[in-house]
Amino acid sequence: DLLGALCVSRRARERVLGALATQGGAVNAAAGISALMGSASVDAALRSGRGRFRKVQLPDVGPWVFGGPEEDVPASVKLAKADLGFVDAFISHSGRDLPAHKWAALCAWRDRFVRDQGREPTLWIDRLCIDPERASEDIANLPVFIAGCDRMVCL
Repeated sequence: DLLGALCVSRRARERVLGALATQGGAVNAAAGISALMGSASVDAALRSGRGRFRKVQLPDVGPWVFGGPEEDVPASVKLAKADLGFVDAFISHSGRDLPAHKWAALCAWRDRFVRDQGREPTLWIDRLCIDPERASEDIANLPVFIAGCDRMVCL
């Protein structure tokens, strides 16, 4: 799958994103991939991705974010609209890994980020940023969402 290909290694991800960027910008190239996935034009895919891009901060999240579908998302979660290029990290994870391990890895990454940047990171996390009511549209937008983040964090 696309996420797996981008997560193999940092070098592989940089080569893929570099190749996309040479085709007219990473976000536009990602919109082209989204268009293929969702059977839309590149312009429509870019508009959709821009309009549906969201972010959250870790203090608003808990270990439940990596739990099963039976766990409800608390109403207190502050999900916000985001501009492409202004989200710090796209969080990628496997459903096969233990939620507690993923949470610990994410918290460790966050601690390094806060130490280095002096602020909380903004995150794109599938459980929160994919709307279950429009999941197929959001899944088709994944390449745009990935390109809209500064980095990918693979847990």
